[in-house]
Amino acid sequence: MKGNVSEKSYIFALNFVEPYIYNIYMEDRELLLKKIPEFDRLAFTVLAIEASAQKMGISPSEMRRRLDKVGLIKSLIQDCYDTLHTESREAVANEVIEALKNWEKEK
Repeated sequence: MKGNVSEKSYIFALNFVEPYIYNIYMEDRELLLKKIPEFDRLAFTVLAIEASAQKMGISPSEMRRRLDKVGLIKSLIQDCYDTLHTESREAVANEVIEALKNWEKEK
């Protein structure tokens, strides 16, 4: 598995692109990576959501909903990918949670 992306995160990310690609098996991941140049960013987004949710003790769906509501998926996780993806899973989760709490207070 590439980088810090777990197999669970990878499969979860595949579900995001499922409307476009059907019946992808794990052995086809290299083909998928070639067809979708932004797949690393997508997989990282899933990893960040999953790690943050786990740390807060909520479901990834709930975490995604909350992040989406305040616009942090784009403005933090995706727009800051170049910096964030070099950090540990725990550090990313901490940054996402801190930003979420701050943004939810403001809105």
